[in-house]
Amino acid sequence: MTVALQRVRAVEHLNRYATAAAILFAGLLPFFYDSGSPFIEDAVIALAYVVMALGLNIIVGFAGLLDLGYVAFFAIGAYTIGVAMLVLGALGVEEESVARLAARLVGTSPLAR
Repeated sequence: MTVALQRVRAVEHLNRYATAAAILFAGLLPFFYDSGSPFIEDAVIALAYVVMALGLNIIVGFAGLLDLGYVAFFAIGAYTIGVAMLVLGALGVEEESVARLAARLVGTSPLAR
């Protein structure tokens, strides 16, 4: 085995350990913050963007389609939660259920086809 190949394999092992450590760190970090802290709020928003970006990567990258229609369901759910928070006050399970129902109704309506 050449020296260069040994270095590449050592870096691959290091990348695996670094990835595992980063996932563990990210999983444990929220337990050290209060539930209403600005860090947690920003992390939730960033996670929502990550989920949408992963969905776009699957649709465009793997399937080769340019379909942005699924983003409308995120928008409908977010708008419904925003309106429910203005009308009902605090965010809870009821508002989330209403937002999911609204997105589902719009998605299954005959106008969506």
